Amino acid sequence: MITLIDRSFEKDVKNLPKEIQQRLKKVIEQLQIANSIVDVGAEKLAGAPQAYKIRIGNYRVGLYKEGDHIILS
Repeated sequence: MITLIDRSFEKDVKNLPKEIQQRLKKVIEQLQIANSIVDVGAEKLAGAPQAYKIRIGNYRVGLYKEGDHIILS
């Protein structure tokens, strides 16, 4: 799947602890080779048909699926 990263997401990631940044990098790599967004442990959000979240430690990453693209925001 093609993974796109929102500019504000990039900025927020820079403020995270290094351990969380490394774990997030692994999740992004998994997203790029995954057949489905749920293969990497993403949970669908209620009320938004294309919105998902992935929990990394005490943090949550918002994902939006648009066709074959996944947008991290």
